[in-house]
Amino acid sequence: MRGPISNMSAQMPIIVSGAVSPAAMARGLGAYPVKAKGKWRSDLSNVAPVIDGYFERSNAHVYPSSFMGYGMFNYLINEHDFPSAIDGIQGRGGAYVGVGPIFGFTYAAWQGATHSWAIDCNRRVPFGFVPLYGALLSMSRNRLEFLSLISGRPMPEERRLQGSAGSSPEELVGMTRAAPFDQGFHAAVSESVIDAIVSRVPFSDKTSIVEIVAHWMNEFRKSFEVTGAGLRKMYGPHSVFVVTDDEGRGGTISSEEQFYREREIFLEGRITGIAAEIAREGMDVVESAAPDTGGAPKVAYISNVEDHFFINHEKGGFLDQYGAYENSWSAVYLFYKRLQDVIDPTDAMLVSALCLRLTTVQDMSQYVKNAIPLQRPVKEAAETAFDFYRLRRAIAREHRAPMEERIERVLSTPGLAERFPMILGDMDMIFDGAPLHMEYVRKHLSTINPEFRILLRPWEREMLLRNLVDLGIIQRPDRYQSFLKRIEAR
Repeated sequence: MRGPISNMSAQMPIIVSGAVSPAAMARGLGAYPVKAKGKWRSDLSNVAPVIDGYFERSNAHVYPSSFMGYGMFNYLINEHDFPSAIDGIQGRGGAYVGVGPIFGFTYAAWQGATHSWAIDCNRRVPFGFVPLYGALLSMSRNRLEFLSLISGRPMPEERRLQGSAGSSPEELVGMTRAAPFDQGFHAAVSESVIDAIVSRVPFSDKTSIVEIVAHWMNEFRKSFEVTGAGLRKMYGPHSVFVVTDDEGRGGTISSEEQFYREREIFLEGRITGIAAEIAREGMDVVESAAPDTGGAPKVAYISNVEDHFFINHEKGGFLDQYGAYENSWSAVYLFYKRLQDVIDPTDAMLVSALCLRLTTVQDMSQYVKNAIPLQRPVKEAAETAFDFYRLRRAIAREHRAPMEERIERVLSTPGLAERFPMILGDMDMIFDGAPLHMEYVRKHLSTINPEFRILLRPWEREMLLRNLVDLGIIQRPDRYQSFLKRIEAR
């Protein structure tokens, strides 16, 4: 651990705080509003102990590297194809750690996480959105009730009690949209959850929390007013609700089972919010709590954190936002170092947005090796990380373009001209539609292209080859023999 957090033993939460009994879990808490004398009333007394538990676990974890964000964020996710990560994380167990508002529920549920750590430097995420979503899940006995609550469209009790088992996400959204919007119902739900959250937050600036919770309740409502293709508009609420993979796996309402898995994370007290920069206090808390939360995390979601590190550095405003670091070099180095130190490097998967909202799932140790040479001095390692970030970003930008176009774009990318001059220019030869092989490149590129040997240091050569393998530019080593046979056949 990099250094102890003051009073850590006193600050660590009781993980089981706020959990509900198996019997209560089976019947569901239920907190659907009732209408009396023409007015809707929302009573959260059934849900209050679970909300209490979340804040009891989370309130100790507000750190100097966090800030109270202003302005509204309208995206639950950064990726076009978030379900593509499910194959790599499903059933891995262990703890989950991640940034952003939603995947502390969705990815953690698919993982079967023992505990979910919802970390974000913007306090509005762990102390606004996460408890809002958890409260709405806890108030709902099934997917249809959940959609009714978030859309502001009440449904008859008989219809709600029939449940939603066997219905597709699209069918459920259709049922919800068929019910008329009721402003009184929407206001009752919104006001009750706002009151429940704001009365428990640990800091004085409650106005910002009120704003973000009210904002999201309105975003949910408005998403059901969109028709046609708008239901699948990326980044908005429906992207999490409706988008699934070929096997029907996806977000909260992709199936009845997934809904209950996500709900149980909150009901069982298996999620904790941390307001901190992930590589500093965030990882310190997770590391200290590992013995009580199922061991080291086996899944990490970093969204596009790399973008923020590198873009802020290049704009010269890095230290304004991340003042907890000495400089940009130490920030970048520490980010990767802490990922490797805290998250199980031998059995963990890392999910990221790969710079441009393209979901990727990688082995944690391989990801870190491809990103930075941690064995080098801090500044030297960080400089190399900057170059390879630019390389990955340049190729990711053109991931749908033909191979030759991708290579050409990389060569013309500002910043790469000094570090990788013409190195990729000799990789445009394709055999039977497959890219050149890693071992072939390793053996022949130094001869074909002197810059590969002269201008790149040894660790950079290996990092370049590994990155090009992961990005699909050259083939993996285990396919070398079949590659040689194709060459001989020609």
